[in-house]
Amino acid sequence: MVKSVSLIQCRNRALTPNISHSLLRSAGLQRGLLVMLSDPVRTPDPVEASRHLPAGSIIILRHYDAVNRVKLATSLRKSTRQCRQFLLVGDDFKLAALIGADGMHLSGRGLTAPKHYGALAENRRWIISAACHDAQQLARAAHMGVDLLLVSPIFSTSSHEGAPNLGIHRFSRLTNIARADISLVALGGLNADTAKALKGLNHTGLAAIDGLMMQGKVISK
Repeated sequence: MVKSVSLIQCRNRALTPNISHSLLRSAGLQRGLLVMLSDPVRTPDPVEASRHLPAGSIIILRHYDAVNRVKLATSLRKSTRQCRQFLLVGDDFKLAALIGADGMHLSGRGLTAPKHYGALAENRRWIISAACHDAQQLARAAHMGVDLLLVSPIFSTSSHEGAPNLGIHRFSRLTNIARADISLVALGGLNADTAKALKGLNHTGLAAIDGLMMQGKVISK
């Protein structure tokens, strides 16, 4: 049975999962959360990509090794404000604070980094998302007060060909043991066809890179 989630409480703010998009509809969600992750190869220009996504979308800036990451983050912050989107910075609380981001995204390694604990406590208005690959990470994220969990990989991905994936049944088990106040977003190998397998499962949205692209362009609706 799908949880009825009207609001995701993000410390002192709330996100409403009310985006309508073709990828979400493929998964049986008429309204949901839509998350795009930046990638140096597949989305080399996340600023341009963000301009094609609906208002309310969540953009996660990764580009961890970019030499111009501060400049890129500043430009992306400007774009997401204009487009009324949310910007989360991956694993860098100093950069997130510097550009006035809406929050942070913690990678699997970021979940275990002590330096992040104090930053989360000091920035209680931030939205915090985290990567989740198993029940242990789910429990750690819940302990840290994470708002959004990107559970992955659901299916095989082009970036990790041949790597094991969760599959529908293990994803379903994780969603069923998650706390009700944490939103679970599916990630990994999702497109208009594979997302259909998620219909009826306990999640509030989708995250993607390739699944939001067609012929090199972002699918806007």
